[in-house]
Amino acid sequence: MRKKVYSKMTAAALAAAMVLSAAGCGDKGGSESSDPSGSGSVSSGTGGEAEESKESSQPGQDADTGDHEFSYFGSIWSPYQESTPIFDELMERTGIKVNFEWAAADGMDTLLASKVSSKDLPDVISGGTAGPAAINDLISKGLIVPITEYLDTDLANYGRLLTEEDKLFLTYQDDGEIYGFGLVMDVPGSFSAMIRTDWLERVNMEMPTTWDEWMAVWKAFKEQDANGNGDPNDEVPFGFNYDFQKLVLNIFGMNSNGEFSVADGEYLYDPENPNYEKYMDALREMYQSGLLAQEMITLKGADFNTLGASNRLGSLVGYAEYSKNYTVSCRELDEGAFFQSVVPIQGPDGAQAIPARSKVQGSAFITVAAVENGHLDDILQFFNYVYSDEGIELTNYGMEGEYHDVVDGKPVLKAPYNEGFKTAREKGLIPSTIPFCFTEDVYMQILTGGLSYDELDDTGKTFMDGLTINEPYFYTEPPTLQTESYVECFDLREQQVSLRDRYITGEISKDEYNEGYEALKNQGLSRMIEDAKEAYRKMAN
Repeated sequence: MRKKVYSKMTAAALAAAMVLSAAGCGDKGGSESSDPSGSGSVSSGTGGEAEESKESSQPGQDADTGDHEFSYFGSIWSPYQESTPIFDELMERTGIKVNFEWAAADGMDTLLASKVSSKDLPDVISGGTAGPAAINDLISKGLIVPITEYLDTDLANYGRLLTEEDKLFLTYQDDGEIYGFGLVMDVPGSFSAMIRTDWLERVNMEMPTTWDEWMAVWKAFKEQDANGNGDPNDEVPFGFNYDFQKLVLNIFGMNSNGEFSVADGEYLYDPENPNYEKYMDALREMYQSGLLAQEMITLKGADFNTLGASNRLGSLVGYAEYSKNYTVSCRELDEGAFFQSVVPIQGPDGAQAIPARSKVQGSAFITVAAVENGHLDDILQFFNYVYSDEGIELTNYGMEGEYHDVVDGKPVLKAPYNEGFKTAREKGLIPSTIPFCFTEDVYMQILTGGLSYDELDDTGKTFMDGLTINEPYFYTEPPTLQTESYVECFDLREQQVSLRDRYITGEISKDEYNEGYEALKNQGLSRMIEDAKEAYRKMAN
């Protein structure tokens, strides 16, 4: 099974590659085995030492040493923990030890580049819920192992969860291979707009529905001390996580994935979309009027959560879960605080849409070091178990008796694990720091705590609203087509984002933005744009 990998990667090629520096789930059809190897037998042991040895070795797998392990370099963020009982149980059941090394999200890329340049590549690289920024460059340099052939064999438990559309979403266009695997979560209603209704009452305004009404509300929030703390200058009327630009682009008629959108059947780099200028102009006006956070460019992850919990934010677009979490946090400062989930903000031209959450994410990647170190089989076996029915139950519900009870033949989470996502994650459940399948059932159990909608408190109801009211406005994000020129233009794409941000924050004029963007196109973006269009046409046909 390893011949395909080894035909591409001779020992000499591996050595050369290593010195390059980095510039609802369940049975969806097909058979499933809870055995990580797919052979019907599960090796057992503790600390990754399997009791059952293999009779022979193949390229990319351990010889008869009894040592089954691999290294895993991944991103971690609050409230996830570096070591959990769930991780320990996964290693116990598979007999495979995972040597985890974690990095904070903001330092991941720097540490990864250092590992590549020092020839210390880990066996598996994971960006958490998305691939590391440099992953396309690593793929183009031959440092990442394709997993396409294993989706029907060694990773069949993962493959059974994927539709043909899912596979297309994960495919690297230049060679038709799939490299990444990760979170599988078939819960489309993950994002929502939300607003502080108590602030609306303070400024004596009704719920906005049109763009002009939203602008009027945001200005009132800014000018009338909407949070009532006596400081008229600390309100942030509207906010969004900087990494989720797609949630703002769609307000302006671009059904985007954050970089690309489809307009009239044509696949467009977002800066080429005819509505992109309206988006930039509107954000520039809002920024200069103080309707957006002045630190907008740095508002990511934990920093955005800090703002949401600070009683300073009046409205936002983000995960529906924020409506509950931020309400609870803000009530420590203002007992009347309430974020109400609402339908998507209607843009100035009447556009009203929000992306359905992507079912699959390619966030984890096997490196050529795994092949060279003889760890490829162990990696495939471990994650094949994670995606098995038993593995799905373990990562979602934990161990029976400790985390859940079986009621009428189904696992039911116990308190406190069903009382909130933060607690569940702290205790090791739904571990998004590794690839796994997040079931809709456990999502709803944690969301509702086993209660009906009418039995939920107001924070639970607004969260539930955010998951359900937006369905008529969903769009499916277009895939990011990984062409060779897309990978090569990584720096140019980053420079375009910088130009955009400098224009929005008033550092440069429209003419300066246009001049800078045209220069980037001449340096290579134009080729990337045309290659992306052609790849989309081929895919559509």
